[in-house]
Amino acid sequence: MWGRFTTKIPSRGMSSQASFIDYAIPDTVTLLEKEAFMGNHHIKRVYIPKSVVTIERDAFKGCECLELFCEGEPQEGWVSGVGKDIERYSVVTPEDDAFNFHRSAGSFTSTTVEREVVRDRNWNPDGRPVHTNVPRKVCDEWDLFNIMYLVMIYRANNPYNEMTLRAIKELANEYRELQGVKALSTVDVFENPYYAKRLGYTNLPSIYDSDDQKTVYEPEAGLTYDELKKGLENAFRKALGIE
Repeated sequence: MWGRFTTKIPSRGMSSQASFIDYAIPDTVTLLEKEAFMGNHHIKRVYIPKSVVTIERDAFKGCECLELFCEGEPQEGWVSGVGKDIERYSVVTPEDDAFNFHRSAGSFTSTTVEREVVRDRNWNPDGRPVHTNVPRKVCDEWDLFNIMYLVMIYRANNPYNEMTLRAIKELANEYRELQGVKALSTVDVFENPYYAKRLGYTNLPSIYDSDDQKTVYEPEAGLTYDELKKGLENAFRKALGIE
């Protein structure tokens, strides 16, 4: 599953991806925001490239089945919200707020996780499998998908609204290569006119890639459901680079 995230994986960005078991973080990503994968009970393997220099707290908390594959060695930046903060503020405890990239639900026993990462380079308090210095070719054997989160700009009472959302869901269920296409949010053109105008829609509903905010698809007037669905399929395949 190749993510379309460019420089970061946002908070909760991978929490709801229940369809997948494998994820290779793109080598353009430098940051995993807090709780990026939090609570994802389905994901089993994540590949972390050397480009990732910062992992914020609880990025993998609750990922009970996770096995990590790292292109290099753990970095100090893979620990956030610990160290001096723990020593300075009594309200911040290792169990509640500290983050280490190995964490699932284990507790921390060291005074600061940062020192353990520097000293041991492979600190693993909860027994999660962690592999370091793994070449990216290991992902060749994984089931990899494309992820594309969508934003739909719509006008109330437009019959194409429900048709479009239905078609997006059906395409994700029918085609393995489109399983990562998800409708992330909907925006009413009257309730949020400035945001809608900034995207520059022509027809409604208008579908955008939430990552780069480029137009993915706008239906023409008078389309049947099958025509709309086929148009969406072609647009998704083009946007994801799928033949």
